[in-house]
Amino acid sequence: MKVLRNYKFIAIALLLVSASTAGFAAQINGSLGLSPSNLQQNGVNLAVSTLLTADVLFNLNAPSVPVNGDFALVPQFIGFDDSPNPIMIDLTNMVGTLHFMNPTYGTFTSSGGTILQQTSNFLDIFVVGTYSGLPGFDPTFSSLRISVNQSGNSISGAITLNSPAAQIPTPEPATMAVLGSALIGLGVLGRKKIARK
Repeated sequence: MKVLRNYKFIAIALLLVSASTAGFAAQINGSLGLSPSNLQQNGVNLAVSTLLTADVLFNLNAPSVPVNGDFALVPQFIGFDDSPNPIMIDLTNMVGTLHFMNPTYGTFTSSGGTILQQTSNFLDIFVVGTYSGLPGFDPTFSSLRISVNQSGNSISGAITLNSPAAQIPTPEPATMAVLGSALIGLGVLGRKKIARK
């Protein structure tokens, strides 16, 4: 009889544990490549632009826009938008201004970001935020790596969504070398000014 009570206790404990964890889904783990449609900027070139807009972000599911992990649930040629508004990337304030969604496959809302490189014909942006609504998964802290190229009047872009968020890229060695040279130059100039006094 005592053994039977122990089995009942174990069965009740297992039911309680399964009931308490049933409401929790996993974090999203994967990446999704997106391509913007009708990408436009508000300046004459990317160096002076502060706003980018796109009508739709398409999941092309092609080698150039990879899909892996949990995002493999998202079918090819699915679009994400911000109806009825265009998708907007405000380069002066990336907190909450970048938002896109698909009614079935989820929503991304930015919480911050940084410009990694901005020249007249190239723009590299790293944005963080939350991706939620992918069926069967909890909201996940995620990141976007956005690359934009301009050639004459033509502008194109590629976006990779990573969940959980990728680490912010570190500056390239060439950039660090230029920064180091500038600091050394400032140090030499400062010493010369002190020596003259």
